Amino acid sequence: MGDCEADRSRAATVRTKRRWFTVEEADRTLPLISRIVGDIVRQYAQLDRLQTRRKTALGRADRAAAEELMGEASLAVERLNDLIAELARIGCQLKDFRDGQVDFPARRNGQEVMLCWKLGETRLSYWHEVYAGFAGRRPIDEACE
Repeated sequence: MGDCEADRSRAATVRTKRRWFTVEEADRTLPLISRIVGDIVRQYAQLDRLQTRRKTALGRADRAAAEELMGEASLAVERLNDLIAELARIGCQLKDFRDGQVDFPARRNGQEVMLCWKLGETRLSYWHEVYAGFAGRRPIDEACE
């Protein structure tokens, strides 16, 4: 596992009490979610750049630069973890660091589903079954419970 993947794995372990969203509730959170997820995407890209620069420094046997970059990467991971925890406190789940995909737990016809949204979308328009993921997105055709 690469450094960024390990950091992402640690960052994704935040757990909170389950919240169920309606489409309307999830839509109302989007201005805040959009700001947080935008920060996450930017922070993750920064972390990725730091890790690349660190690997380059190690390849040049420049230990001082590699150590400095490791320190910067550690701070970036802390900031990333804080942002992910903020999302978790709201009740939604980050699914993709690069594209800013987020799931909102919901119920549809008595079954648990995920309302899904991606950074840049103006409103919540899709849902998927819990294990279907982003590839299984379907347009919202009726309100969730």
